[in-house]
Amino acid sequence: MRIIPFDDHRDRRGYVVNPFEGVGDTGDIQRCHAFSVAPGCIRGDHSHPDRNEKVLLLAGSVEVGADGGSRTFRAPAFLEFDPGEHHSFRGLDDTPAVLICWSDRRLGEP
Repeated sequence: MRIIPFDDHRDRRGYVVNPFEGVGDTGDIQRCHAFSVAPGCIRGDHSHPDRNEKVLLLAGSVEVGADGGSRTFRAPAFLEFDPGEHHSFRGLDDTPAVLICWSDRRLGEP
């Protein structure tokens, strides 16, 4: 797992992020979807053998398990998982965490 640096523009109303800014050189965006993780629940717990996955945590906080370790993140956070890297998300707050994820590179492609 890599933590991807990004700009989040914050003020009293919250934050705005543009996760697709600067990804044009890595390929087409594929399989984009949003999901929530209820408090105490685990989602994911899988890997993608043929593609990477980028995940943007939009709201809440999660414990991310990735290949034998875990770390806690609070929104906003931007992560990338390599092809074959096992990962899961466990909701930590009293409200659901909200995430969006996509792939922009398949194994064997530049």
